[in-house]
Amino acid sequence: MGCRQLLHRRGGGLRQRHLRVQREQQPSSGVWLTVTAPPVQLPDLDVQNAGDSYPPTLSASSVVAGGSVTLTYRLSNFGTGSAPSSVTGIYRSTDGTISTGDTRIGTDSNGSLAANSGSTETFTIDTSGWTPGSYYIGAVADYNNAISESNEGNNPSSGVWLTVTAPPVQLPDLDVQNAGDSYPPTLSASSIVAGGSVTLTYRLSNFGTGSAPSSVTGIYRSSDSTISTSDTRVGTDSNGSLAADTGRTETFTVDTTGWAAGSYYIGAVADYNNAISESNESNNPSSGVWLTVTAPPVQLPDLDVQNAGDSYPPTLSASSVVAGGSVTLTYRLSNFGTGSAPSSVTGIYRSTDGAISTGDTRIGTDSNASLAANTGRTETFTVDTTGWAAGSYYIGAVADYANAISESNESNNPSSGVWLTVTAPPVQLPDLDVQNAGDSYPPTLSASSVVAGGGVTLTYRLSNFGTGSAPSSVTGIYRSSDSTISTSDTRVGTDSNGSLAANTGRTETFTIDTTGWAAGSYYIGAVADYNKAISESNESNNPSSGVRLTVTAAPTTPEVTVLGNAVSIADGDTTPVATDHTNFGSVEVGSAGVTRTFTVRNDGGGTLNLSNLTLPTGFTLVNGLVTSLAPGATDTFRVRMDAATAGTKTGQITFASNDPNESAFNFVVTGTVTGMTTDAGNTLATATDLTLGNTVLQSVGSSPDSNDFFHFTAASSGHVTANLTGLSADLDIRALNSSGTQIVAGELEGNSSESISFNVTAGQVYYLHVDPFGVASSNYRLATTFISGAASATEMLAEARSHLGEDYYWRYRLNADGSRTYTTFNSTTINDADFSGPWDCAEFVSYCIYQETGNRIGLADPSNPSSFEFSSAGWKYAIANELGVTQVTLQTALETVGAVIWIEEHVMMSVGNGYQIIEASARKSSGKYFSDDRTVYYDPLNKSATPGVVWDTNDTASVSDDTPMGVDIGDVTYHDYTASELEHLHATAGVVDAFLI
Repeated sequence: MGCRQLLHRRGGGLRQRHLRVQREQQPSSGVWLTVTAPPVQLPDLDVQNAGDSYPPTLSASSVVAGGSVTLTYRLSNFGTGSAPSSVTGIYRSTDGTISTGDTRIGTDSNGSLAANSGSTETFTIDTSGWTPGSYYIGAVADYNNAISESNEGNNPSSGVWLTVTAPPVQLPDLDVQNAGDSYPPTLSASSIVAGGSVTLTYRLSNFGTGSAPSSVTGIYRSSDSTISTSDTRVGTDSNGSLAADTGRTETFTVDTTGWAAGSYYIGAVADYNNAISESNESNNPSSGVWLTVTAPPVQLPDLDVQNAGDSYPPTLSASSVVAGGSVTLTYRLSNFGTGSAPSSVTGIYRSTDGAISTGDTRIGTDSNASLAANTGRTETFTVDTTGWAAGSYYIGAVADYANAISESNESNNPSSGVWLTVTAPPVQLPDLDVQNAGDSYPPTLSASSVVAGGGVTLTYRLSNFGTGSAPSSVTGIYRSSDSTISTSDTRVGTDSNGSLAANTGRTETFTIDTTGWAAGSYYIGAVADYNKAISESNESNNPSSGVRLTVTAAPTTPEVTVLGNAVSIADGDTTPVATDHTNFGSVEVGSAGVTRTFTVRNDGGGTLNLSNLTLPTGFTLVNGLVTSLAPGATDTFRVRMDAATAGTKTGQITFASNDPNESAFNFVVTGTVTGMTTDAGNTLATATDLTLGNTVLQSVGSSPDSNDFFHFTAASSGHVTANLTGLSADLDIRALNSSGTQIVAGELEGNSSESISFNVTAGQVYYLHVDPFGVASSNYRLATTFISGAASATEMLAEARSHLGEDYYWRYRLNADGSRTYTTFNSTTINDADFSGPWDCAEFVSYCIYQETGNRIGLADPSNPSSFEFSSAGWKYAIANELGVTQVTLQTALETVGAVIWIEEHVMMSVGNGYQIIEASARKSSGKYFSDDRTVYYDPLNKSATPGVVWDTNDTASVSDDTPMGVDIGDVTYHDYTASELEHLHATAGVVDAFLI
């Protein structure tokens, strides 16, 4: 036998194999040999079980839920091949057999293992969140089968029993430590004055096993040392959280304000409101700490004004002053007491000696703010010496001069006196002067030439070059034959001037009327204080120099000028235009028409005679012309274009005059009145749009035009009136709401005109129905008016309308036998809803307002609210003091229902349609009042009054004084105005106001 080597190539390399062969002594035949592959070398991972050499174990057999326990296990490789790194799964099971089907509670990474070797491993298990109970804990090698093993069935270990118990409840135990403990409660003082503060220091501890959250400790005052929540709580102290078995020192300031003097115990109660659950609720209070509270001493102020020699002696800003001048006293007000001084008043005195007291002359008082104890403040007071005699005085101050404040020392309030010399003032006189040619403000005339009878304006500078103020004065205006003006020249007027301060001036103007002057050259000038009413330092410089004026002879013939809208209209003008109001424009048929005012002026030197004013068809004369005009005078006539019928209105206005060039003055006027021609719808659904304020001309009949319907939407809330006129048969009119329900109807018999009124609400749709009531056919005119405004204003106007035609009077009622009856309002009159006059204008408006609103506006005696007498003067007072009224423009008033328009001595109410008012008025036949046994015609529109004829013998029988008398001279009526006409009233009456109630 021998050993031979056999080289065997496999996979491209040579491997040496040793074969044992039997060596024969002689050669033999070949022997068959089978060579097999070596077996695969695989690992076999295993976690050993109970009963094995290395059974799994736990560091404890029982653990509180949330705690940790360590599993120790033996990971072995029983295979023939090495095991690479692996991951062992840790499992929790309900029985002792562990598998990957149990609950995996973790994984444990393991290193590689050689064949037939092992390693002991550990893994910490966290039981947080586990339900208390019994479990088996085990391990599964290569739990995720990441490694090929020769035996995959032996990877799990057996289970190790583990009991998990519930954790005990951890509660805090708050405690405030007591006397005798390590941290007893203490006070910063054992005694305090009531109102003061003392600090309590206490130890808040948590003796429990659980943390204490933030808590609130109650601070208590007790009559004994045992503190409880039954005692008086004097505060609470917020505390932060405390971990178990820890403590913290806390402090709280106890305020004793309001406490009675006496002895108390102060202590603390932890978690006084039991907001926190504790393991021990009985140890929360501390013991009490003794505190004595004493009554506070009485603290009084001691006010003092310091004297000469003190730190802050009184001083004056000057030791001498001219009588009438001012000097400032500076003094030190101190409070030397232990209590605060409230606001006080110091008296300022003038004395004849240096000792100041309240027995001296008090010349003022000075209000001072409060002063804390032991503080002071410097004060000042301005002493006015107006009216003082020249001489020497002592000035001083007395603190709390009226003894209004209780003080610990009342005797030290006065200061010492400070010497002051008052000298007599020098005489201050004005020096009035009218400046001359060559001065800064030379006198001038508005024109260097004027026609005799015309006016020219002198502008002059009135100056006061003196050291004293000049009171109101009168300047004389003179005409001279040379440029040197003096009071010896001819005085042509006087000009009243206001006061002037020293060394000031003012430009003045005066209009000179040359009526009656002869043609020629003159010098015009002014003389200040021409009548020497004022004492001046210089009386010689009062006249101005003269300004040359040429006066030419006035023409002796009249010259007619006609104006429309302030634009001149030529005689014979045949081209009407809107700018001069000869073109009246366009209006709806049935409307109020258009009224224009034309002015006639005499620009000549002779009297202008006027007559024979005629108008074309379609125009009506509202008021005519006077019969004559003096040179420079004007008059107006008013013309209305009628709108009763549609069409173009054109023709010539003519009047005669004695103007040699224009004896017959004429000009053409024109305008258009339009009407509605579209037939109205016969049903609600086909109702025709209607614009409120327009007039509709229509016809209606039983067939085919059996009904006429109109509709409109109210743009704002207010009051609508619909008038049906011009009927030839019996027609009715109805107002319907948006759903077709009737609101109101006019159903008079026959062809009488119909009228309805109703309130509307903004945004709502309304219908008007014209019903022929079975008649064959009839024309009609439907006119609507809309009055915007609150219900109260609408009702005020409705109240006023209900009195149309009632008598107007002035104060006294004149009886037939010549006797007088005084009539005035009283509480019965104004509360009488059926009162029907007689009225005066103010009583009428005030009555209508009172009936609807209950407000008494326009009282003749505003200082007596219980009065029921009303007058235009009372309305003037209401306006000036805004008593229940709001002022607006005249145009706004004309467009607002119930607005009140006040003219000097007259009051009226607006209808709200832009041009019409309602009033108790005397203007229908000229009002009359009586003075000195004669009748006077009075026209409020033009504010003129001229003597006239005697009314009758009874009128004057008992008249012997100037008191206006009451007679029936008018009634309650409508009148039309434009804003420009009201402005004319403003120019003539002096005052016009409009306002809303």
